[in-house]
Amino acid sequence: MALHPDHLITFATVARLGSVSAGAIALHRSQPAISLHLKALSEAAGETLYTRHRHGVALTAAGESLLPHAQAVVRAMQGAERSLRDVATLAAGSLRISASMTVAVYVLPPLLAKFRAKHPGLELTLLTRNSAEAVALLEAGEADLSFTEGPAENVSAQLETNVFARDEIILVTQPDRELAKVGVERALNPKRLNGLAVVRREPGSGTREVVDRVLQKAGLKPVTVLEATGLEAVKEGALQDIGAAFLSKLAVRRELEAGLLVEVAIKGLRLERDMTLLHPVLPLCSHAARAFLKFVA
Repeated sequence: MALHPDHLITFATVARLGSVSAGAIALHRSQPAISLHLKALSEAAGETLYTRHRHGVALTAAGESLLPHAQAVVRAMQGAERSLRDVATLAAGSLRISASMTVAVYVLPPLLAKFRAKHPGLELTLLTRNSAEAVALLEAGEADLSFTEGPAENVSAQLETNVFARDEIILVTQPDRELAKVGVERALNPKRLNGLAVVRREPGSGTREVVDRVLQKAGLKPVTVLEATGLEAVKEGALQDIGAAFLSKLAVRRELEAGLLVEVAIKGLRLERDMTLLHPVLPLCSHAARAFLKFVA
């Protein structure tokens, strides 16, 4: 007969309290139920584990040998209960968020700082990827929530999507370029984008997908002089005058204020995109994920 954790917990409780009746009260069970547990445990052990006397029970040598292991089961169950309680109350636990680079760098940090101040026991992990990779992490179960740029397309039906913000993508260049001077004086004729040397994000980037979609629809074809992974690399390409760049206005706010880059307005062309929050259906979300969803709402 296999050992059963409930039987070991019963045995440890009766041994600690010294009687079957006291064990029954502590475990909120009847005395016959407690006796059945002890009998089953003795049969599994093949040994008598205790003897009864008028004051309660006394452990045999076999019972004394088994007791530390039964007590370990009790401690393990108590630890598991505490752990689950801590997770449920957000006193402990973890939250893994995958996010596209613009969101991860320029949107989430202040939100995460405020959320952690409310729940300091939570371990937060921010996985920075491009939009396609961020969604892939969520679908693989390696993230609890995902934030992406642009529309959420071809995602699992088990995921819910919500637009949480709008972002504007702008064309930036060095301030001493002719393109910058035109852009300051008046909106650029879109045809000037044909053949324009640009630094571009890698495939899978939400920024690149939005820009490509709009430019292709308008029949405009800039020339890629550098393809770089990550918005900081693209921004640096523009700062080093390798080419102009389409970047989130959030990502170049400081450079625009410092005069290191200049925004070039384009006549009749507005590049905007949704920032999308993706998560499993609520019943499948962890306590921490549900708390964060409520927080950002």
